[in-house]
Amino acid sequence: MKRLQRVNALIKKEVSRTVERYVLDHNIGFITITRAEVSSNLRDAKIFFTVHNLEYIASAQNALNNGKRLIQKSVAERIRLKYTPRLNFIYDDGLEKYEKIEGLLASIEKEKGREA
Repeated sequence: MKRLQRVNALIKKEVSRTVERYVLDHNIGFITITRAEVSSNLRDAKIFFTVHNLEYIASAQNALNNGKRLIQKSVAERIRLKYTPRLNFIYDDGLEKYEKIEGLLASIEKEKGREA
C-alpha cells in the first residue's frame, strides 16, 4: 500500500472516530465518513460524508464545520505527520447516484418484461 493510501485510511479512521465521539447532534442522526482524499503534499484533505436522512445534509455540514478545529486537533494528536492536513468536509452523493441508477435499471427491466 502506498504512503498516501495509508494516510488516507488513517485520516478517515481518526475523523470517523472523532465525529462519532464529539460531533453528535441527535437532530441530524448518524454522520458517516465514507472516505478521505489527502493531497499529494499532505497539506489538505477532502473528507467525504453521508447522512442517514437527506434532509439533514446542510445541518451535518454545519456540525462538521463547527467541529473542524476539534477534529483537526484529534488528527494532529493521533497521527504523526510533518503537517496536519486542513480538513474540508464534502457531502458524498455517491450513494444517491447509485440508488438512482438502480431505479433506472429496474424500470428498464420492467419495460422489457412488458414488451416480451
